[in-house]
Amino acid sequence: MHRVIAGCLVFTTCLAACGTGIQSTPVAPPSSVANGDVNGDGVVDYKDMLLAQRIALGMVTPSADQLTRGDMRTDGLINVSDYLLIQRKVLGL
Repeated sequence: MHRVIAGCLVFTTCLAACGTGIQSTPVAPPSSVANGDVNGDGVVDYKDMLLAQRIALGMVTPSADQLTRGDMRTDGLINVSDYLLIQRKVLGL
């Protein structure tokens, strides 16, 4: 367990040090509010962007929790508009 966590920390540190411009945005624990944390790991990051994109393209069917967290426009769907809002949040725009 510690090795996996350490590896993740090294990867995250490397991403930050490499100047990718992608930053993780900490979020509150899972809730019933759309906050962009589609995968529910407590952080809005590129993984949420990719999952939202796959859902919007119909490649993945979202769970009820994923739909709640990723439906940024609260229209009952995760679509391209939601993906773009999550992308803006990840990029800090």
